[in-house]
Amino acid sequence: MQARDLPYGFAALALEGLYDAVVVLDGAGLITYANPAVEMVTGIPPADIIGTPAFRFTHPEDLPGVQRAFAAQFGTEKIGPLFEFRTRGANDTWVSVESTAAVVTQHGQPFVVVSMRPLRSRGAIEEQARYEARFLRSLLREVQVGIVACDATGRVVAFNNELRSHHPLPDGRLEIDDWIRKGEFFEADGATPMSAEQAPIYRAFRGEHVRDLEYGIRTTDGSIRLRRANGHPLVDDDGVFIGAFVALQDVTGQRQAEEALRRQALYDGLTGLPNRTLLLDRLHAAIQRCASRGSPLAVFFLDLDNFKFVNDSLGHPAGDNLLVQVSQRLTAAVTPGDTIARLGGDEFVVVSESVTEEGDLLHEAQRLIETVSAPVTLAGTEVRVTASLGVAVSHGPTDDPERLLRDADTAMYLAKDRGRNRWEIFDRSLREAVVRRMEAEQSLRSAVEEGRLHVRFQPIVSAAGHSILGFEALARYTSLDGREVQPADFIEVAEETGVISRIDLFVLEEAARFASSLPPVPAGQRPYVSCNFSAATLVREDLTAIVADCLSRFDLEPACLRLELTETALLAATAHTRDVFVQLLNMGIHVGIDDFGTGYSSLSYLRDLATSFVKIDGSFVQGLLLSTGNAAIVRAIVRLARALGKDVIAEGVESVEQAFILESFGCGALQGFHFSPPLSPADAAALLAEFSWPVAA
Repeated sequence: MQARDLPYGFAALALEGLYDAVVVLDGAGLITYANPAVEMVTGIPPADIIGTPAFRFTHPEDLPGVQRAFAAQFGTEKIGPLFEFRTRGANDTWVSVESTAAVVTQHGQPFVVVSMRPLRSRGAIEEQARYEARFLRSLLREVQVGIVACDATGRVVAFNNELRSHHPLPDGRLEIDDWIRKGEFFEADGATPMSAEQAPIYRAFRGEHVRDLEYGIRTTDGSIRLRRANGHPLVDDDGVFIGAFVALQDVTGQRQAEEALRRQALYDGLTGLPNRTLLLDRLHAAIQRCASRGSPLAVFFLDLDNFKFVNDSLGHPAGDNLLVQVSQRLTAAVTPGDTIARLGGDEFVVVSESVTEEGDLLHEAQRLIETVSAPVTLAGTEVRVTASLGVAVSHGPTDDPERLLRDADTAMYLAKDRGRNRWEIFDRSLREAVVRRMEAEQSLRSAVEEGRLHVRFQPIVSAAGHSILGFEALARYTSLDGREVQPADFIEVAEETGVISRIDLFVLEEAARFASSLPPVPAGQRPYVSCNFSAATLVREDLTAIVADCLSRFDLEPACLRLELTETALLAATAHTRDVFVQLLNMGIHVGIDDFGTGYSSLSYLRDLATSFVKIDGSFVQGLLLSTGNAAIVRAIVRLARALGKDVIAEGVESVEQAFILESFGCGALQGFHFSPPLSPADAAALLAEFSWPVAA
């Protein structure tokens, strides 16, 4: 019978592909269907048995048992238990099979479905068992995860090589209690002992499901390995407890890598000290602890004073060595429990919870400076470094760690400004100064960005001819409230924030624009306009190109522009800067030294740099009538400058008496409120046409 001719609705096509022999019997016991596997099992083609009584193919000795098995299935649609019998094979042989039977009903008619497979010999079964045992042992041996299992009595029955290689295990019978007692187990920190009851295999044996439990095991070499355990009790098909199983993955390397990454994220790689991230975390916790105790918290911000000299003279390895030694000294000097951190470069921070009184604070600040300042040997050379230190104190839980660091940093810079190798404490006045500084910076930045800069022009007059020789261009900006802000209130901020170069170039542009608008003076020469350049502008590689472009765009003769540089700016002079001076001089641009006498190395600048004029600082001019010493200094400057072929301009002239004295000293040009305050471009141009020498103060 073909599958498509079957009178019942089971999936005959599926039966065609089975390796088990399947026959279907009707209610009379006739075979109505046989799948192709029948021939593989018995050697008889299916067509030869269809339509014949099934029991003809059953060994007479086995027939009663087969009949009982079939009869037991009527009244139920479940598959019956496995039973064995002999069925007829080709050439009148008998084939031992194991079989199951089930009764199904189609259109009200019962059918018996019988499946058969060859019955293996006991030897084959034993061989299969031996093979499976070998396979399991090989699997346990090669797997890279530790395996431990016990039976229902608690006897360890599996303990693979991966686990055995790291853990001592005696030969012979071993109970769970023996293993746990002989081993050393630790919590996930690798240090806290773990009780036997918490061991993963013991918990699984008690019926727990263990999930991702990390713990430590003392290994044969004495080290502690971290393992992640997953395990559970074992039950058979009937739900009967037969033992417990735990898989142990070694996560020691993973945890070490994670710890290395954590240290990299939280600690300084050179010194091993906490970095800024960890410092802020510890500082926050320390603020809360001290607030709860009602005690102050001190933050010491320390910066080495001459670290750059060490790096430049002895090399970076020596500099690194110095930083390491400083960190070691600080670590040894502070109270246990205090935090030391390196923020980068040569900056260190100490957070102390042990300072309770102001006297302690001052003593600790001085002690830290002395600790750092002790001599140190670097690259075979004894070096003595000093440190500047700022202190900020927290008194409440709402203090912000970032703000405390900023406050201590601000105090440290004040210590540097006041001479270095000293400490300063951040107080209310310093905080107010910081606020003013921040407000000034914001005000200046917004003025630059929003185009609220402008330039005033103050005349420079001839002491002998009593006429205007030129003007100095002076930057101003208008604040948001309409107030005109003077240079004294923003130049320092501009230099510190890097805005100064933009201001310099803006003033240069406006100076050139104003100079190009001026008519020639009666002598026939157009007045010059002088503008100030900072150190940041002085070191620009494109400075001469910028000046040349300005002259070209405004069609100016080089003599119409002058550049003034303070002695502080000249400290940044390099070989390139000196070349720039020569290039400007060759272009016809006059370069002069502003505020002469107030900076450093004035005489060497006069001698070495290609300058054409000097401006005597107004502080000397103001003292002309008050001190013979001031008068002597001014007279000496004038004589020296003229001897070197330099023009001399005195600024800050506020009275006719000062003007008369300066003229008598031989000073060639004068500038100050005695002649005119700084003026708008229009007013300055008008003054040029109507200027007259003032004869009274």
